[in-house]
Amino acid sequence: MYVLSEFSINSESCTEIARHWQKLATLLQQSPLSAEFQLRQPAQTLPPPLSFVRDLLGLCRSPEQKQLLKRHLLSSLLLFKDLYYSQDKLFQLCSFQAIFPGIDSNTIQALSWIAVPVAVVRKDTATKVSVLLGLKPGDGKCILQKQPLICSSSRQALQVLVPHDRDMFVWTLQHETDSALTGGSFGLPVVLAVSLLEKGEQWPQQLLATGA
Repeated sequence: MYVLSEFSINSESCTEIARHWQKLATLLQQSPLSAEFQLRQPAQTLPPPLSFVRDLLGLCRSPEQKQLLKRHLLSSLLLFKDLYYSQDKLFQLCSFQAIFPGIDSNTIQALSWIAVPVAVVRKDTATKVSVLLGLKPGDGKCILQKQPLICSSSRQALQVLVPHDRDMFVWTLQHETDSALTGGSFGLPVVLAVSLLEKGEQWPQQLLATGA
């Protein structure tokens, strides 16, 4: 067990944070496939202390699993960036630059984030990919993750939907070697996500939207 004394939040929230990350530690030890499923979802709570982050990284059984863990942790750092302890800033910057090389910490802090579930089809199987969208003041640019690739039709769908006075960053909770996202089904979820972000709201947990 670890304590979250470094966070200036109430004890009930601390219990919720500890439960999430301790459950993940157990899955990494005992059920790697279940752990991978969890790592592909956005974190629903604040990040743990860096000492426990190191413990989690030590429990990973492969470089691929470690990369998924870093992306899962980054989702926590970005979605709750106004609440977490300042010592996580360097970890956040390094993790973000692994996806978007050359981006500085000031740019990261200017972004507002939302996690969006997108329905996709691979062969005969439907699944869900968690996409993180970040908006900041800009001139309509769409900045995509380096890996895994997002196909041209998906890139076009995303570019059309960027507000003219914003820049939008897009990355996914996937491993770099995962298949490229294809198709134009980003349309509806991105429109809804941008509207929610501009109102300062997050994606409803039970909502799944798709369609060009």
